Amino acid sequence: MTRTILLLVLLLVIAGGGGWWYFFSSSGSTLAQVGGSEGFVPAAGERLNPNIPTTLFSDPRFTELKVYGKVPVEPGVVGRENPFASIFPKTAVTEEASEVSPSDVGF
Repeated sequence: MTRTILLLVLLLVIAGGGGWWYFFSSSGSTLAQVGGSEGFVPAAGERLNPNIPTTLFSDPRFTELKVYGKVPVEPGVVGRENPFASIFPKTAVTEEASEVSPSDVGF
């Protein structure tokens, strides 16, 4: 019993020390140190001008693609008007049960 308790205390100390080192170590890298925001946000008044290669659209692998459907897509059945409504139709038993009050049962 005491050996088990000693082992659990030792594991907790190791886990606590690892957590302390991971969260409070100054040598660990953070997102601000690694990523930064230098290239992601253009300066005020500047436009983001990406250079997208358009040679992809003249590549035979792109031009030989086939469409296996109808273009444009025709709208079809979209679903039920109220998706939360009961899917079971009301029967006479459920309608009668909804009309029973607590005074009818004896409460």
